Amino acid sequence: MEKIHPKCNNCGTILDTINFSAKMTEQWTWNGNSWECVARNSLINEPEQTVKCPECDEIVGNGKDFGF
Repeated sequence: MEKIHPKCNNCGTILDTINFSAKMTEQWTWNGNSWECVARNSLINEPEQTVKCPECDEIVGNGKDFGF
């Protein structure tokens, strides 16, 4: 059975993509010519943080609502 995605209450966009932010750290190394990112790691994934619609940027819930 296909999962039904919720819709944004503001613009009606189907929320099959959402904006959820987490604090990140990146590791950069010098490759001889320039800096390049070799690793990205999440430091904090706060379930109470707001989730926003990617279309209109309105808050559509929090991380817990979307299983984070």
